[in-house]
This record gives sequence, C-alpha cells and structure tokens, in this order.
Amino acid sequence: MRIVLSALFLFSCHILYCTAVPGWAVLVAGSKAWIRYRHQSNVCNMYQILRAQGFPKEKIITFMYDDIANNTLNPRPTEIINEPNGPNLYHNIDIDYKGTNVNKENLFKVLIGDTSSGGKVVKGGRTQNVFLYYTGLGDESGEFTMSHSTEGYIKNTEFIEILKQVSVKNPFYRMFIAFEASHSGMIFEEILPTKMKVIVMTAGATDEDTHGAFCEDPKFKTCLAGVFSYHFSQFLKKNDLSKSTIFDLYNYVRQASKVHHPQLYGQLEAGHMPLRAFMKYKTTAGFMGVGASESNEVDINEEESNEIDINISHSLELDDTDSINNNL
Repeated sequence: MRIVLSALFLFSCHILYCTAVPGWAVLVAGSKAWIRYRHQSNVCNMYQILRAQGFPKEKIITFMYDDIANNTLNPRPTEIINEPNGPNLYHNIDIDYKGTNVNKENLFKVLIGDTSSGGKVVKGGRTQNVFLYYTGLGDESGEFTMSHSTEGYIKNTEFIEILKQVSVKNPFYRMFIAFEASHSGMIFEEILPTKMKVIVMTAGATDEDTHGAFCEDPKFKTCLAGVFSYHFSQFLKKNDLSKSTIFDLYNYVRQASKVHHPQLYGQLEAGHMPLRAFMKYKTTAGFMGVGASESNEVDINEEESNEIDINISHSLELDDTDSINNNL
C-alpha cells in the first residue's frame, strides 16, 4: 500500500510539475551596434525582472556585446533604457560574455555545461528548470545571429542538435525558450521534437518579421525595445508568477503584439507550468529594487493589453525589423 501511494504521489507531482524549481537563466542579445539598441536593452530589462523575482546573479548568464551604454550616440551616457523616460536598466547588471565572446561556440558550451573556456555555464539538474531568452536577428532559412560567431550565423538544425545534446549531457527538468527574431518560427517548426522537455514561445510565425518599439525619439534614432519582448516583460512585471502559466503569458503576448503572431512549439503540455518554475526565487524586491509584495501584483486583462501604445511606425530613416537581410 505504501508503495502504491508513493507511486501515485510521484505521478501526481509529475502532472502538476510540483518538482519543478527555477535553476538557470540564459539571456542572449544576438546583435551589436547602436541601430540594434533594442536587443541589448531587452536583455537588460529581462535581467532586472529576474533579479526583482529573487533570481540570484550567480544563476543568470548574460550574452551582450556591450557597445551601447557608453556609445557616443547615447543621449543618456552610461545608461540603457527600454521605454521612453524609463529607468536605467544597465545599473548593476553582470555581463558574463561580451564583445567577441558573444559567439555561438560559447553559447553552446554554456548550454551543454562545458567549462573548458573558463566562463560561467549552466550546471543542470533533473529537478531544475532552464529559461533561455534570445533577442536578435533571423531570416527565412531559420538562421539567427550571434554577433561574433566565427562560422557565421547559427542554423536552426545545429541549434536543435545542441538542444538534444543538452538534454543528454546537461539534463534539466524542463526548458522554456522565449525567442524574438524575424522568422523565429522557422527555427523550431517541424524540427523541434515534441518529446523533448522543451517548450518554445517565438515572437512570430515562420513567414513574419518581428519589429522594434519606441522608435520615435529623435535623440536616440533607434528603437528602444522589441514589440514581443516589451509585452512579454510587461506581463512578468504586473502578474503573480506563482499563479500565471506559460499559456497565460502566451495568450497575453499574442493578443497584445498585433503586428506579428507569437507561436508555441515543443512539449506543449509544459504550457500549464507556472512561470515561477522558471523565473521566480523568493521575492525580496520589486522591479529595479522598488519594494513589492503579493498585494502589489495585479492581473492584466485583454482590454488593458490593447491600451499599451508602442507605436512601431516612425518617421526616422531606420529599419525596425529583426531581419538579417534588412540589417546587413
């Protein structure tokens, strides 16, 4: 009887993902240069969100070229923002891989847990979850950028192969990937095995460009955020991650994005998992250190999501898409 009850408990735990705990977060800005400001600001924003959720610095691994904050074009020297008049998101951020170290070789080593280069890597565990966030450029072939990959872009097939290796060499409980790039659906559609313990949310479908937001400020002459990333982050800031699921986040972002259509791939049953399983340790402070408590966390309904104005049209002579072809 004791054995049967134990088996039933373990089975129910699997169904409810009660063994799932946040383990590691890998945040990747796959581009460089001032015109692509938004990718590095997106990473800074996500970093601050995780820190506000109690995520320890030691468990966050960042890839960021780091040529924005001190860029001569920056009207707010030494600072990075993600929305007009926003807070300085560059403050207290630890960048683990910068400059020429932002390359696919290091990304693959980080995910596999290969310490041969001496940098911080994911140390997997079967009861730990991994959150991987990428923001950069993509194209119709399913390739995407790492700003200093010695062999060019990362192909979708080699990325999926790395994920397969990770599941064997550096196993995890579940991995949640959020991916913002043009044609990001092409990276995963029909080639990501559904049996892998990976669920992916892309910013758009296989045939869609994704766009920058807040592109109007003549002082910056660039877009401050990505449309997908901005809505994604707004949900995380304003909702209780212990109660909200990946599906809740997906439904909100899909409703709010308008200009492109986020997709889900992989092990879709993991969409029922609460976001806290990937992003929330014990909360000690709110976003950017402002005190927070459960009572301060509010739900965003669909009507409110449509009221956030992040107009992507602009009069500046710049391209706001995340397409490789338009950013050569």
